[in-house]
Amino acid sequence: QLSRAYIGYAFTRVELLMERAELDGNMQEADYQRARARRFYEHARGLLQHAVEVDDGGFAAAVAGDVEGLEGHLASNYPEVDDLSGLYWLGVAWGSLIGMAGDEPDLVADLPLAVALMEHVSRVKPAYGQGLALAFLGGYWCQLPAMVGGSIEKGSALFEKALELTDRRSHQVQLQYARRCALNAMDGDLYVSLLEEILEASDAGNDVRLANMVARKRAEFYLPGAHELF
Repeated sequence: QLSRAYIGYAFTRVELLMERAELDGNMQEADYQRARARRFYEHARGLLQHAVEVDDGGFAAAVAGDVEGLEGHLASNYPEVDDLSGLYWLGVAWGSLIGMAGDEPDLVADLPLAVALMEHVSRVKPAYGQGLALAFLGGYWCQLPAMVGGSIEKGSALFEKALELTDRRSHQVQLQYARRCALNAMDGDLYVSLLEEILEASDAGNDVRLANMVARKRAEFYLPGAHELF
C-alpha cells in the first residue's frame, strides 16, 4: 500500500538523512529533511484514516470525540486480530507525524488518540506488528515527562514484554528500546548493549529480515556516537 511505502521511506531514508545533518551541525538541511518526513507521515496518516473511515462509518465521530469514546468504539468494533491492520498502521503514521511536529499543540494534542489505537491493538494481540505496537507504547511511557504521569519503569516493562513475545527476533524493538527509553533514562550500558545486540545478531528469518536490516543500519549509525550521549 502507498501509505506503508510513505511510512517506510520516511523512517528508513528521510529520518536518517535528518539525523546525519543534525550530527554534522547542518540545521538547515536537518529542518528540510524533517519537513519531508513530516509530509510523508501526514500523507500516510490521511490515507490510512480515510481507509478506516470508509469501512467504519462511526470511526470519524469516535476520533473527533474524547479518548474514552474512541476506546469504547474500538472495543466494540475491532475485537479480532483480523481487524487490526488499519488501526495499527494509522497509529504508526500518526505517532510518527507527531514525532516530527515538535511542539505544535494541534498535533501533540492528538497523541492520546494514537496511543489509544496502539493500546487496543496490543490488548487484542500483544505481539502485533512484530512487537512494535508494544514498543510504541513503551516509548510513549518512557518519553512522557514524569510530572504528567510518564514512567521509565512502565515503558521498560513494555519493551521487555515485546522482546519476550518476539524471542528478541524483531530488532526494531531493540532499536526503539535504545533510542526512546534507554537514552531518555540516561542508561548508557543498556543503550550500548541493545545496539550491539542488533549488530551481533544472525539472520532471524524472512518475516523480519527487511526490518532487521533497517535496524542494523540505524544501529551502525548510532553506536559510534554513544559515548557522547552519556
